[in-house]
Amino acid sequence: MRRESPSPSSSSPGFTLVELIVVLVIIAAVSGLVIPSVAALGRSTDMAASAKTQQDLANNLQQFFVLQKRFPQGCDSLLVDTSTLGNSTNPNSTPATPGTSDGTPDGLYAPKYDATGQQISGMTTSNPALVNSLTVGTLSSNQRASFGRGGFEYVYDHEVYDWTTNAGIQNSNNSGTLRRALPGGGTLTAAVVNQTAGAGITTGLATTSGKYLLLRGIAPAELVPGTTAGTWDWVPETGTQIVAVGIGQGCRLVPTTMLSAPVYPGDEGTYYGRYVAFFKVYESGERPTLLGVSDCYGRTSDYTILQFNQSLPNGGRQG
Repeated sequence: MRRESPSPSSSSPGFTLVELIVVLVIIAAVSGLVIPSVAALGRSTDMAASAKTQQDLANNLQQFFVLQKRFPQGCDSLLVDTSTLGNSTNPNSTPATPGTSDGTPDGLYAPKYDATGQQISGMTTSNPALVNSLTVGTLSSNQRASFGRGGFEYVYDHEVYDWTTNAGIQNSNNSGTLRRALPGGGTLTAAVVNQTAGAGITTGLATTSGKYLLLRGIAPAELVPGTTAGTWDWVPETGTQIVAVGIGQGCRLVPTTMLSAPVYPGDEGTYYGRYVAFFKVYESGERPTLLGVSDCYGRTSDYTILQFNQSLPNGGRQG
């Protein structure tokens, strides 16, 4: 007997227009509940991503050393290298001539502002403000030899941005463009953690201060309780300095152990948003030690994780 194929009228019916509308309404209602909750995470997600990035960069630096027997060339020096300083924090200040370099760094890559007081370049002053913990320091010839034993032969100094003429490097994250060969001997100018003796610098550090938070992450053994309750003193290891360098676009970690140099989440280049590595150099001349990596604010991973754990949606805080 020949089978008859089913007629169109006997096939399973599809969704009606009313049913489709009901489904779409339900999806829209659920989305209205979920999407704002995800979007409200804001600062929490930034903290989580930043902590992971810091740990990954530290691992990448160590991995690079294992592979190359040296730390990567081409880090950002965090110093301005121009014929004039160009690092004033005052609005309407005259910037240095962009693109010029006399081969000698003149100052920290300090924040710079336009006529309205908006920051346009330099390191950020937002808490804990890494720029306030650094200074332009001089490594002795032995400390320079120590730094050199890590394989450092050149760095990139920063070019300032002239907002009055729109000349220079407008994106602070890419401002490390002025290559500077490091001398094989003699002293060396570098961005170092400030060891100058004095209250708030090496003594009497409050637990909320940027200097304390940075040192707690990179050199906790050098912190001792201060004479005033609730404060700490920094006692640097004799004959050492801590050099800070940025992991910028010219760093040879790219493409050896990573595909690109990361930027702090949400930074659009009005301030330097790259991550910063810290190396201890020694008067003995021994190879430098990688102490750790911070974000552009000077927060190390332990503090960043604490910030994540205490953060609430929309930038709120617990406690």
